[in-house]
Amino acid sequence: MIIVSVDAGGSTTDCIAVDSTLDLLGVAQGGPGNYLAVGAETARDNVAATIERALPATDRIAEPVVGGFGFAGMQLSEQEAVVRSFLDDIAVLEAFEIVSDVALSHYALTAGGPGIAVVAGTGATAYGRDDSGADVRTSGWGWLLGDEGSGFYLARRGLQTAARGFDGRGPETELTDRATQHFDVDSFLEIIKPVYEHAEPPGNIASFAEEVTAAAQAGDDVALDLLNEAGEELALAAKAVDDELDLTEPVPVGGVGGLLQSTLVREQFVTAVNEQFRTPDVLGPIRHPVVGGVALAADNHNFSIDVDQLQALDARIERAGIDAAEPQL
Repeated sequence: MIIVSVDAGGSTTDCIAVDSTLDLLGVAQGGPGNYLAVGAETARDNVAATIERALPATDRIAEPVVGGFGFAGMQLSEQEAVVRSFLDDIAVLEAFEIVSDVALSHYALTAGGPGIAVVAGTGATAYGRDDSGADVRTSGWGWLLGDEGSGFYLARRGLQTAARGFDGRGPETELTDRATQHFDVDSFLEIIKPVYEHAEPPGNIASFAEEVTAAAQAGDDVALDLLNEAGEELALAAKAVDDELDLTEPVPVGGVGGLLQSTLVREQFVTAVNEQFRTPDVLGPIRHPVVGGVALAADNHNFSIDVDQLQALDARIERAGIDAAEPQL
């Protein structure tokens, strides 16, 4: 049996192919697979092309191919029906399972077991499931209503404290100078135009989160306080999930996403989890949530896989690299 695992996002689609021994057969990256962003036909074509590039040559495939898919923005049954219909058109797939991208991250961290996954990239959300199969999702309300602890949130808080420091309404911080350089203006007084002109998509502003983490690493106390704040918010989202589920202690809690790849941000998150949970089991980080599709497929095809194996697979993907393709918009 060959398993293809796909993480179909709004910007790119990541795919890996493994055999029944979890030998990595191929990795690929293609254009966006979120049909809500690019339409069903384009999403199908991008997903199909990315799978084709990750698999061995079709004429050499002698085993059944099954898939585990995570799709960004998929929360309603109507959305799943659209995705299922266009995956049915991909002939190489004998069978497949579909979840949201957040649930895929949960599979990546827990191998499908009970626990809580916190996803922190441009946005942020937390998702958990217990032994009964009950699941809960918190946060993830978008950049305007919430996403506390996300890259956008950290960037916005960084810009707010930079403005306060510039005015004298708060402590001085190197974030003021960093914002001036990041948005390519001569003076902080000119910051309003580039910020408001590029407020959407949120990723344009969220990129400033890297400057906040860099300032904290350089010893800026204001920036470090913001990282503490973000870590506490992410842990709070996880604790809200825990409060609604019947999870056995120690409670597995882990994090994925670009923001949590920062060592300093992750440290603040782990500290906050240990403070807010009575007995947490903090899971090791996963850089490539796409491994979750392997656990998803295994869960539905009598195939055993554990967290250690997923982390080892994650490391192999990191060494192999994702072969980026030009996004097809």
